[in-house]
Amino acid sequence: MKNHNKKYLILSGIISISALIWIAWVFTLYAAPPDIRVGLILSKNPQEIGADNFLYNSAGVMKREMLNRRKQVEISYAQEAYQNQATVAANMFGEGSYDLVVLSDEIYCDAAEAAAGRYAETIYIVIGDCEEKENEKNLATLHFRYDELGEAAGQVMARRSNSGKLLYMTGDGKNRRNQLIVAGLKRGIKSVNPDAQLNVVRDVQDSGSAMRILERAMDKGVDVINLDLPRQTLLDAYRVIQQRGKHASNWNLDLSPLYPETTLGSYNPDVASVMAWTIVELDNDRLAGKRYSLGLGQNALNITPIYNLPDSEIQAVHEAIQKTHDRGWRE
Repeated sequence: MKNHNKKYLILSGIISISALIWIAWVFTLYAAPPDIRVGLILSKNPQEIGADNFLYNSAGVMKREMLNRRKQVEISYAQEAYQNQATVAANMFGEGSYDLVVLSDEIYCDAAEAAAGRYAETIYIVIGDCEEKENEKNLATLHFRYDELGEAAGQVMARRSNSGKLLYMTGDGKNRRNQLIVAGLKRGIKSVNPDAQLNVVRDVQDSGSAMRILERAMDKGVDVINLDLPRQTLLDAYRVIQQRGKHASNWNLDLSPLYPETTLGSYNPDVASVMAWTIVELDNDRLAGKRYSLGLGQNALNITPIYNLPDSEIQAVHEAIQKTHDRGWRE
């Protein structure tokens, strides 16, 4: 009995000492000044679906990645920033000696270039395609190849459609992102059905307009729709599409739990993984003055499981993606 108690006391002591060491390590890690300070400048409300939401939510991934490396990252935000506000925020982060400033939209290219010229010790990254904004050694851009996602989405649409009449609807105007999406959709659709027709509708500003457009399109035979809309409008659209017995895919939000018989899947940039990679590159002094083009090959872009297609059709889509786009990251 005494030996048993002695072993128990020894084991308890070891556990207690281990716990104290772990607590001391965590306290030291979090009490110490951060190893890397990151500023995020967001163009929209981060609670709305889209790149800003993914960037905002990637903060946790960044912190975990650095914690695994026994380093601490501090993240600050400037959200719903207009052009002048973005300029102020970019300069403020630079003056504060932040290590990394990430701007969520290519509308900030000029602000990033100006701030990078002033604060050489801070690295600025723009998520977007900034033409001729690569002169500063501390300025980089992350350009997602949305056409690759669009091509995959287009193949799925064409394989699901019986009428060959398809629709892409977006709340944005004609910008670089949806130009790439449309180019990819058309390429993917034509690879499956050269006779299929894709109608493109931009600048859809509210649910009422979206519902009227959808109803008219479906009355004319459209049976598969790809949607790039704000959350509530997207949910309203899926409800109408389900009522009409048609199918839809979208950008950024997996709606399979709500509309299992309607959804074909969703597509989005994997901003969290990209930001984790960015932090590692920054920590290793490998990130600056470069233009990164990010595609399907190494999970810079995500596709949810494809729903409501026969297994053979799903397999054909995955084989086409693998064959055409096994490129991953590139500068």
